[in-house]
Amino acid sequence: MTALLVYKNESATAVSWMQDYKRRYKAKRTEVMDWLDRFCDAHGGPPKAERATWSYNDGRLTGIGWPRESDVPKGWRRKPDNRDQIVPHRGSRVGKDADKLLAQLSGPFLDDEVEKQLGMPRRAWVIEHSRSYRYGLRMEDDALWVTWGSRDCAEKLGDVAAHGWVRVPVAEYIERFGEDAL
Repeated sequence: MTALLVYKNESATAVSWMQDYKRRYKAKRTEVMDWLDRFCDAHGGPPKAERATWSYNDGRLTGIGWPRESDVPKGWRRKPDNRDQIVPHRGSRVGKDADKLLAQLSGPFLDDEVEKQLGMPRRAWVIEHSRSYRYGLRMEDDALWVTWGSRDCAEKLGDVAAHGWVRVPVAEYIERFGEDAL
């Protein structure tokens, strides 16, 4: 039987990192949205209320939402699998420059930082289930919380306790955040 697995990190290192991460994320998001406003205004993009960026799970900015009825700016192309998104056309100089700009606008990279600085792997491969699990992360003012979809992940995580992670009962998580937060 599998059950949910919960870890909490209240260490000064984790809380300090989290505050710094939130500050850096907010600054980067402001920078991205300012660029998006300028780009959309210059190229006839969507109205401000409908503007959106697109990224992969790792946080890299890959494209932007673009109305189907609008012309695609030079150096960009529509994604074949999502006609509402445009991405840089890397076959052109303008597209290569746009791709570099999106790389500069990307980040910070949450999963990389949690793993490298706080010792919590982003994935756990459980061979018995033939499945790779990915954590859920919750940042509160006093602690970071990580949930896993199977308690079998525990043995795959390594020595997370050395980085301040403490396994806590699922009931503690539910009591604090409610059952719907799982």
